Amino acid sequence: MLSLFTPTFGLCRDDASNNASGGLFIQVQNGVEAKLNVEGSVTLNSNGIGIFTNISPNSNVEINVETGATLETCGNSQYDIYGNVFSAATLTFSGDGYTCDNVSFPTNAGTIVEPVCQACPTA
Repeated sequence: MLSLFTPTFGLCRDDASNNASGGLFIQVQNGVEAKLNVEGSVTLNSNGIGIFTNISPNSNVEINVETGATLETCGNSQYDIYGNVFSAATLTFSGDGYTCDNVSFPTNAGTIVEPVCQACPTA
């Protein structure tokens, strides 16, 4: 059973780039339903990993790039978007403002709706 507590976060930080590890880490505990709304222009470039997710079993997470917003995760040394989604968990990327090249979910025991990415700009 999912928790009745459903947090909604609005991501509005302009830039979280040039970090050795990650630009944004999203960890959701067992049985939680969460939604992250991206508003404005968010840049998570030149990190180890742009966005890292760790979604525990029996959880549902939606990352939504709202109309007119952008979420750019380009030029990261390992992955632009990477994560673990465990059994009976769902991770959904919605909206169409993603810019990324390298997306990977190696622990694919859960359900993942990957982002539809525009290609990263070339240097």
